[in-house]
Amino acid sequence: MGLVLQIASEDHLDHMWGDVGCAHISMCPDHPDQAALAWACG
Repeated sequence: MGLVLQIASEDHLDHMWGDVGCAHISMCPDHPDQAALAWACG
């Protein structure tokens, strides 16, 4: 899986979700129909 997008909730946004969480969206380079969403709370 390779990281495609990271969305962070910090001081730079008008709102916060998931206790200043960070979402990581990944996709498999060999299987483009396979994706994953991981969540990390801060």
